[in-house]
Amino acid sequence: MRSVHVAGLVVAAGCWRGAPAEKPAPQRPAGAFAISQTAFGPLDAHSTATLVPLRQTFAGLDVRPVNDDDTLEYRVFSGDELLFYVVPDDDGTIFNVHATSPKVTVVDRDWRVGAPFQGAARLTTCECWGDNPTCWKTGDHLAVNFARACGELVHGDRRNLRVLDGVAVQRMIWSPKPFGAPAPE
Repeated sequence: MRSVHVAGLVVAAGCWRGAPAEKPAPQRPAGAFAISQTAFGPLDAHSTATLVPLRQTFAGLDVRPVNDDDTLEYRVFSGDELLFYVVPDDDGTIFNVHATSPKVTVVDRDWRVGAPFQGAARLTTCECWGDNPTCWKTGDHLAVNFARACGELVHGDRRNLRVLDGVAVQRMIWSPKPFGAPAPE
């Protein structure tokens, strides 16, 4: 008797058609925060870069105001790990945000702090920020900083940028204003 019930279940299961499976929602890249052209995690061009709003936005994380060489920045920690820091503009908006942790990802790129960089062909410009080059594609809101000397990278020849493939990413920078775009008059 038992084999008849099992056979009936197998036949019934083979005839049953459920609704077609829905496509899964796109997954956010793994990491604490994702950077895109329009935002750094929950921060966008309209976010306020002052202590109280940043602490509200990043509840559960430690947001610390720091004066670094007379420049105010807000460093965001998870425990002892510095995830990123927010640099405010003079009007209290965001000037830029610097990711310093591999927990921060980029939506459409394989950039990650500490990982070897790939994608030098998409970059157009490098500037020396301190002792290290920061590079971007003109018009993008994303830039990448490298743990190496500036050297030949800041002389305008894009062929020089090929040496960046394989170099460790030191920081990733998001700006609400596009890099390399002319300033409005």
